[in-house]
Amino acid sequence: MIKIDAVTIGKNITARREQLNMSIEYLAQKTGITLKRIKQIEAGEKRPNIAPLARIAWALEITIEELLTVEQTTATKVLYNIAQSHEKSTEE
Repeated sequence: MIKIDAVTIGKNITARREQLNMSIEYLAQKTGITLKRIKQIEAGEKRPNIAPLARIAWALEITIEELLTVEQTTATKVLYNIAQSHEKSTEE
């Protein structure tokens, strides 16, 4: 099982909220979660349980799965591409 850390969840929430041009205050109001708690979640200081996470996902018009998705880092992408190139060269 993959365990998603609080920082990743917070970054995903912040990114989506900013993509929607939504203020953090409006997100708190729309979800019924306190502004303090939303700030803690976005900062990666607190990891939300499933109920608040569902309300945040609803307010951001995305799925919970999207909030939990870990983006590949640039380094991971580069390493993946090198591995793929190596596999192709050894097959030929």
